[in-house]
Amino acid sequence: MAYPSNVNDPKAEAADLAASTMNEVAVAREHVTQGMLQSGQEAPLGYFPPVTSVASTRVRAFRYVPDDPSSPGNGTGTIFVQFIKGEDGGDRYAYPHVPFGTYVNFQREGVSKGKFINAALNSYPYRKAVGNDLDFFSW
Repeated sequence: MAYPSNVNDPKAEAADLAASTMNEVAVAREHVTQGMLQSGQEAPLGYFPPVTSVASTRVRAFRYVPDDPSSPGNGTGTIFVQFIKGEDGGDRYAYPHVPFGTYVNFQREGVSKGKFINAALNSYPYRKAVGNDLDFFSW
């Protein structure tokens, strides 16, 4: 499980389990979407393609994956960011539970990605991308 265990806190344990289940569902949805795209089909509602042409000295690429793809603009999702520096072409991080409006502001042209990450995204819980998270870095 990619999320920390909270053994002594039943509410936190339940939240960890829910987050893990949501991640597994999102990964399965991602595999189906990638199959559709590879076969030439149209992307489903709620699919945000990766942004790989980034004018940044810190960020190589990023993408947004909504928690609820049936209502992508009304809720939260995970921003997956690949940095320029780090192992294997750049460190990869996941920023879950980010409101859609925050993603919209992050992806705007002219916004300093590094400054935005420091000022806004780092206020959300984030983690180094491992395991299933890596499925979302398909660029």
